[in-house]
Amino acid sequence: MNTIIFTTLIKGFAKSFKLDQALEVYEIMKLDDKIKPNNVTFNSMIDCCIRCNAIEKASKIFEEMKKSTSSRPDLITYSTMIKGYCKEKNIH
Repeated sequence: MNTIIFTTLIKGFAKSFKLDQALEVYEIMKLDDKIKPNNVTFNSMIDCCIRCNAIEKASKIFEEMKKSTSSRPDLITYSTMIKGYCKEKNIH
């Protein structure tokens, strides 16, 4: 298993609106010291949360991304978070 395989699984669960399964894969991934989530992983997890109306969980993952040594939020990250807040009609 590697970052690409984990991220592909997360993307598949996101497209199927299966947040619990995506979170399970994400948590398993974080347990392995040799595998680090990258920008695509974090952005896919945030997107899955937004698709499943879990903005608080998306915010938590966003904070994890900001603390990560292997990734930093990018344009996709911010636009996905904005989409989530707009979806909740929280533009502040």
